[in-house]
Amino acid sequence: MIPILIGIIILSLSAIVIIVLLSRQRITEEGQHPGIPVMVLGFWLVASAVWGPYFFALRPPGLFDITIDRIIFFVLLAILGFGVVSGRVRLRENWSIELLMFLFLLVCLGSMIQHGFKEAMPRFPSPWNVFLNGYCFPFLVFLYAKNYVITEKDLTFIFHTLFYFGVYLCVTAFFEFLDLRQFVFPRYINDPTIWLHLDRARGPFLNAAFNGLALTIGFLSGFYLQSMKVGFAGIINVFLLLLYFPAVFFTQTRSVYLSFLVALGSLLIFYKTPTLKWKRFALPVAAALVCLMILSPRILSSERRGGGIMQTQEVEVRMSLTKRSLEMIGDQPFVGVGLARFIPESIKRFRGRFSLAGSYTEQTQHNHLIGMAVELGLVGVSVYISILILLFKRLFSLSKYLEETGNININLLIIITNIFCAYIITNLFVEPSYFLFVNAVFFTLAGIVNSLYDRYVLRLV
Repeated sequence: MIPILIGIIILSLSAIVIIVLLSRQRITEEGQHPGIPVMVLGFWLVASAVWGPYFFALRPPGLFDITIDRIIFFVLLAILGFGVVSGRVRLRENWSIELLMFLFLLVCLGSMIQHGFKEAMPRFPSPWNVFLNGYCFPFLVFLYAKNYVITEKDLTFIFHTLFYFGVYLCVTAFFEFLDLRQFVFPRYINDPTIWLHLDRARGPFLNAAFNGLALTIGFLSGFYLQSMKVGFAGIINVFLLLLYFPAVFFTQTRSVYLSFLVALGSLLIFYKTPTLKWKRFALPVAAALVCLMILSPRILSSERRGGGIMQTQEVEVRMSLTKRSLEMIGDQPFVGVGLARFIPESIKRFRGRFSLAGSYTEQTQHNHLIGMAVELGLVGVSVYISILILLFKRLFSLSKYLEETGNININLLIIITNIFCAYIITNLFVEPSYFLFVNAVFFTLAGIVNSLYDRYVLRLV
């Protein structure tokens, strides 16, 4: 009885907040402040990374875990539902991506119906958790962003949120790497029982690769905002951008280095500036080169703490996982072994067959698309890749319509494209389905791209 009462109280308070917010919200194209739904979205993006079950959770018997990020997400869902009822959310215009997302979710549900919604064993990934964090919630956020992140103020608010959240990660990375853990917040980042990546700057994600991806996203967001800063604010913004360079090194992760270097190279080649590019890039590039010269012996070290670029053990693990995956795809090419079933199926089929299998049997695929092909077959991965292709096609179409002036310009598309590429590069080395923040950010920006596509290409808004 008590869990039900707690649930009723939380839902009732959330409903009251929603009614008040929506009754006060005025949907206008021009305004000094972002819309309230956009502020809720920004707050939830941060909450999804920091205020999850490790930070605080009520676990009443017979009820799902109640966490801060889930309460905020309920508010977000209620706003979305209110928009559907009121006609604010457009469901019948340019819905091809939404249709593909719905089809993909059906594939996931069909897989869970066939193979089970629960994990095979308590220590294995939960299919239901992967479904929600990897796909369902991010797809809903795509629909939300497409319909609510409309004005320039809305857009810049999201980028400010990502940038300043990245600054927090930079500061936390410094304390983590120098072992000043008394200053690390939230405290669960220091939890030694969660051993994964404890020797690196892993942040609230408890994973160095996704901490680095969030840093890359924050850096790109801040770079986009730089053109809007003048005077002292511009100087502060440049200083905060410089914090990202050592923070990326503190992650000690090669996929992060690669994503960050690709982003820097792309900005240098494609970003449009009113001044010569070398002038705009002089300070950060000089700082990066100085750091590279100082740290180059360490970066090329085979030791993870040194930099880890020459470390080969993890390469061997990934090669072993790829061999297993190709065999599993060959056995069940169309429907796969089941969502989040890679580990138990790998144990069942390959224990002892590969050189590293004894120590690394219980490993996720570490490559999103290959792992998806194993678990959901060629049907599932084809639908997902179709979503990605459509997103990049719309980015390309937008490039023909946006001008080089204003805040919604070609540079915005370059920044978003770089974030998409960083997400995809990272996913070639790790499994993202358990990390809600990075998936939510990707599909938030995808929703923004579709909103711009409707406005500038299809002229629907």
